[in-house]
Amino acid sequence: MSAQSMVLARNDFESIIDDMAAHFKSDRRAQGYSAESKALNELYESLQPVSLAVSYVSDGGNDQVIDRFVGDCKADLNSDSAGFHGKTSEYTKALESSNNQDDFSRKIDEMADKAKRDNAAAIDRWRDKAKEIYKENPGAGNAIVFAFQSVCSLANKVYSAIIDFFSSIIQSVAKWLANAWSSIKNFFSDVGNVISGWF
Repeated sequence: MSAQSMVLARNDFESIIDDMAAHFKSDRRAQGYSAESKALNELYESLQPVSLAVSYVSDGGNDQVIDRFVGDCKADLNSDSAGFHGKTSEYTKALESSNNQDDFSRKIDEMADKAKRDNAAAIDRWRDKAKEIYKENPGAGNAIVFAFQSVCSLANKVYSAIIDFFSSIIQSVAKWLANAWSSIKNFFSDVGNVISGWF
């Protein structure tokens, strides 16, 4: 049986998904996945398809299920990004009228902390959703694993960029005000492009 046509046993699937979730939650900058244990790493490497498209075909044509899962995850990220965009604009308007830099910095810092928590929460939600999908479509196990890995990498990329953006704002609030509106527009437009352009 080839690696591509192998159907993952439920406990193997859940072990890999749980390990991936822990991996991506432990380091917000982690883009790739490497299993913690030798046994899991060997299992994961045995699943490596040539591409995600190959895993779709090899898992019995469950691409619509996977596409829906990925689409839902990307919608979550777009929603979170829109929320941060709105709050950044709201806090910047308040700063312009009050010039209270300490309050502004505190709020931006709180949003950076929230982004870290939101990243972990999104990964937990997606892990649970991946397990539900697997129960209904065990033949799609390989594709679910690689789709989950990809959306976790995307989440880390998006949330890391948002956290770094907030850090750059706090470093110089006065300088921030000079270009705030174009910076907000450009940054969140770029985030949207990253999300929509991810497979």
